Amino acid sequence: MKKILYAAALLLGLAALGSCKKAEPVTLDKSIIGKWEPAGVEFYFEGQKLTINEEIELGLDGTLEFLGEGKGTALVMDPTGASSIEGSFTYTIDGNKLTVTLPKTDSPVNVSTNIVYTAAVNGNTLTLTWDKTDPAFELASVMLAMEAGTRVDKVVLTYNKK
Repeated sequence: MKKILYAAALLLGLAALGSCKKAEPVTLDKSIIGKWEPAGVEFYFEGQKLTINEEIELGLDGTLEFLGEGKGTALVMDPTGASSIEGSFTYTIDGNKLTVTLPKTDSPVNVSTNIVYTAAVNGNTLTLTWDKTDPAFELASVMLAMEAGTRVDKVVLTYNKK
């Protein structure tokens, strides 16, 4: 009789475990949705980190918004509000790789229409790392090196959820 009770208890326990819904993991494509404002930039020059925080030091203000379904918008303006650049972009996510596709323009400043970031969302902070894992980074690195006089290894952009 005890064996039957133990077996019944075990079966009921397994049935209860099997009927529990597992929490759905939060993936980058869900956690990235929303408006983000710049919080800081880290430049790595030959392994040395230079951190720039807040819009005043960046000289820029604006938002980055991921709308879902691979669509987003960006607004960048100078602190005085005298000039701004607004545009849309598309994006894809593969694991922790975020590929942002910018519209083609006639501007000579375009580095690439596709930029691949390593992305992470931790609470209300979005971190985008752009480095040599993206082939387009090499050209940007050369341009930054000409400006800074030294080689740029990677750029880490930090945003806070608005």
